[in-house]
Amino acid sequence: MNTLSIKESIKRGWEIWKANKKVITFITLPVFLIGIIPNPVHDGIGLLFFKPLVLLISTFFGMGYLKTLLMVEEGKKVEFGEMFKHAKYFWRYLSAMLLYGIIIGVGFILFIIPGIYFALKYSQVFMLVLDKDMRIGEAFTRSGVMTNGVKWKLFRFYFLVTLIELLGLLALGVGELLSMPVAILSTVV
Repeated sequence: MNTLSIKESIKRGWEIWKANKKVITFITLPVFLIGIIPNPVHDGIGLLFFKPLVLLISTFFGMGYLKTLLMVEEGKKVEFGEMFKHAKYFWRYLSAMLLYGIIIGVGFILFIIPGIYFALKYSQVFMLVLDKDMRIGEAFTRSGVMTNGVKWKLFRFYFLVTLIELLGLLALGVGELLSMPVAILSTVV
């Protein structure tokens, strides 16, 4: 049976951040800034071009950010440029992200509980694609196996991670430079 220690995961995420706070803060900044890009477009043509462009850019940065944090968690020395060295994963990562969104969306249409279940069941897909170089189907299957028997713990864990993120937002948004990497590193652990 799979195990998960919520306390140890969050504690380890905090410790990794403390030991690498300069480089992690430096790589968090562009991801944070991209996340707060305002949406000035309200017409059809703008939506047709602006929204997909923001999706592609934010996916690229988010993917590079997650891959870099995975490397930091493994104890590897990283620099800012590391975020841009993983383009080979982009289309697979984007496809996994879209499939994950569709599965969860259908689950939420089916009375919310299935959406939460699928979100938890497939929560490891992105890390498996990036860290283990898995194909999409293989990552979904492996995530299902990894989360078997720990979905309630995962639910509590993600609830606590969300609270950490909210605390960062309450600190005038700047707290996100601390709360976002700690939350994601806890998830990576």
